[in-house]
Parts: sequence; C-alpha cells; structure tokens
Amino acid sequence: MASFQKPVTHKVRLYLKFPTLRLYDRFIGVWLAHGNHDVDIDCVYGDTTSGLFKSANGGFISPKTDKMAHNYIVKTASEDNARKFSFVVSPLFGRDTKTTSGKPWRLDYVGTQLDLSCSYYDSLDEILDQVRTVFSYLGINPAFVDELDVDPSNIESCERHFRYHESKEQAVDALINSIRVLGGSSSDSSGNLRWDYRGGKVYYEHVKFNRWDDTGLPIRYAQALKTYRIKNFEDRDVHDPLYSPKLEAYLASAYGDDSPSLSEWDVVITELDTILQNTAKWLNISYVYDGYFNEDLYSPDIKLIDYPFADMLTGDEHLLNASSQAAPKLLL
Repeated sequence: MASFQKPVTHKVRLYLKFPTLRLYDRFIGVWLAHGNHDVDIDCVYGDTTSGLFKSANGGFISPKTDKMAHNYIVKTASEDNARKFSFVVSPLFGRDTKTTSGKPWRLDYVGTQLDLSCSYYDSLDEILDQVRTVFSYLGINPAFVDELDVDPSNIESCERHFRYHESKEQAVDALINSIRVLGGSSSDSSGNLRWDYRGGKVYYEHVKFNRWDDTGLPIRYAQALKTYRIKNFEDRDVHDPLYSPKLEAYLASAYGDDSPSLSEWDVVITELDTILQNTAKWLNISYVYDGYFNEDLYSPDIKLIDYPFADMLTGDEHLLNASSQAAPKLLL
C-alpha cells in the first residue's frame, strides 16, 4: 500500500445524539450548582485554555414545564495555537414538541444533542476523548459518551487540507476552473466559484462538484475543493509557512437528513483524502510544512487515477475555460 503525506483535519461540525434526557438534566444540574453563573474551563488545553460553560436561550418548549428549555454551551480555545473545541447541549423532546417560534418539531428523536464544532482534531476518537474530558471537568460521568447513538448522529461539515508552494498556485487555479466548467455544464451539479485575488495571489477560491463519480473516483458524497490563504498573508515573509496557500477538500452535503451519518466518518475522511491525494498527483504538488501539516506519512486505501478532466471537457468547454478572466491559466 502506497504512503502519502497526511493531510490535516481542519474544521469539523458534528451533531451528536444521545438517547437519554438524563445527560441534558446533568447539564442543568451543573448550571444550578454554580448558582446560575458562567463557569471557567481550563481542562482542555491546560493553562493555555480560554474556556467557558454558560447557559443560553433554547429553541424548544419543555413538555414538563411548558417553559423554554435552555441550551448549555461549552466553548474553549487554545491561547497557544489555532485549536478550538465547543459544543451546544440541547434537549430533543420528540415529534410535535413546540418550538419557541410556535411551530411543531418534526423529529421523532428523544434524547440529548451536542452540536459540536472543533478545529485541528485529526480523529473521531480524539474528539470524543475531548468530550469525556469536558464532562469529567464539569462533574458529569464521562461514561455518557459510550451511549452515543452513532447512526442518527450526523457529520455536518468536515475539512481536510495540506499547505503547498505558491509555484503551483496557477495549476491549482486551472484545476478548480476546469471543475467549475464541468459542474456548470450539468443540471445536477453545483459549479459555483468564489474568488478573491490580492496582489496577483489567490486569497480565496472554491468550487462545489457533484460529478466526482464521472471521473472514476469512488466518491459517494458531494465534496468540494478550495484554495485559500490566511487573512494577513501579505504581512508574512515569503519563507514563513503561513504565507503559503492551502488546498482543502471539504464535505459539501446538504444540511440535516442529507448529511452523512457519524457511522460514515471513515468514508468521509477517505473521500476527502482521495480528492486531495489525486490532486497532489495530478499537479505534482510541492508541500510546505507548518505546525499542523508536517512530514507524517500514512497509508490510506485510496484509488489514484490519471488527470480526468481533459477527456470530460468538450471543445466548447475548453474554450470557455481557456478564455475565463477569473485568473491566469496554466496548462496541465
């Protein structure tokens, strides 16, 4: 099995469902035990944590009290780096629960939901271990995590990336524009493109594409591709890794029921890496390493193919792609 440079997991958003309201009740208990006051949290990154546990208005009317059920929020960030970890705890009372807007809720599920967002956590196990750490810190039994209901839990977003040398920037731009043309030529594809150029450098550009299966790559979910830089890259020295752009593949599914189940975590990661590793192969990417993306190798079971888009583009589409004024083009 071939070895590859291991991409970084950037941002992740998960809806974690637990089939019991007892977990929600534990958060109510923590809030009441602290006199309805915010609680500082420093357990996630040790002394470098900036974190808080607090209450917020919720979206449901409790069938027990006929009053609004509060949400509870855990929000932490490292003061040393870009790692972040937060979640919002909400009760799910089942179908026909009244919402605060007066509309009935249509989800049958009864239990507790964590709307979890994090940055720079490479694995699902690492994310769930962090949930256990927070639970323990707040005095909530971490064994609740073992009750996670995997199948109805959802992956709302997931991003994987590597950093590359700007000498490949035009090639990346040409690839994204080829995908844009193909996506726009099909009624079942989204070929939208956003771009922002600063000083001749790509600051932000992305494209969503629903036709990866036409390329021969085994992609089940709608995945997107983008290249971007940090906001202040122009203030960085060209030898600073943070000056260089990133190439990122990310989940572009619709929200809600169309989102992949948490049970598909490995599938989603493999699909993102398949897109990234094939792109690296097509463009002969030169990597730039930083504090997150390093020289670690891994051996995923992914399919590699030759550059597919030349055969997929028609003559007219080649002309459209070549004449686009969005950015300079480099022949692949």
